[in-house]
Amino acid sequence: MTNDPGILALWNDCAEEGMADYERWYMAQHLPERVGATGFRFGRRYVRVEGDRRYFTFYELDRPEVLWSDEYLERLGNPTDWTQQVMPNFRNTIRTACRLAASDGHAMGGHAVTIRFMGGPPASQEIEAGFKEYLLPRLLDAQGVCHAHLWVATDDQTPSKTAETDMRGEDEMLSWAVIAETVHAEDALQLSKNENFIGEVSHLASGSMPEVGVYQLIAVLSDEMMQTGA
Repeated sequence: MTNDPGILALWNDCAEEGMADYERWYMAQHLPERVGATGFRFGRRYVRVEGDRRYFTFYELDRPEVLWSDEYLERLGNPTDWTQQVMPNFRNTIRTACRLAASDGHAMGGHAVTIRFMGGPPASQEIEAGFKEYLLPRLLDAQGVCHAHLWVATDDQTPSKTAETDMRGEDEMLSWAVIAETVHAEDALQLSKNENFIGEVSHLASGSMPEVGVYQLIAVLSDEMMQTGA
């Protein structure tokens, strides 16, 4: 068990013919259903500016263990009729339970740069130390960056086979990711194309090259907003 907050991180595409229903379902049912579960603090949805998947979504949790609680697993095992209709339209899904290993900044940015490492072992203590001591201060000094995070895949994950995965197919998993929130799209795009910075991040991963994407924030829902109706 960890004292770090948890993150449920997702990147995915959607079949073109199911896009309109996917959008209605996500905002009217799925996002409130997830954020309404005990231990979920908020959920954020993003859409691609540049990247290999159309959608980027993440939820912050009180702790990673929320994702294998009885309440949450019950939801995964008993999808609604609407969820059963939408899930087969998911494509190329990456879904990983993470811990929020490091985070600094204040404002929520309108855009996010996602720097994602797939497969392999989870981030080592050296990677975490390097991010906290070197890369995080550099990120926060970069033009337009207002918040930065390090997500590390947890050893435990929700079951790989659930009623939902039976419908959408097997998920891929990340190892770790750096997320930089920026105020403007141009700041995010500039950071994503900074070869020196991406090279420094890659150096922490012993030369492995990440997948880099830029996403625009399209929706936020928090537990507090649901309780107050704000």
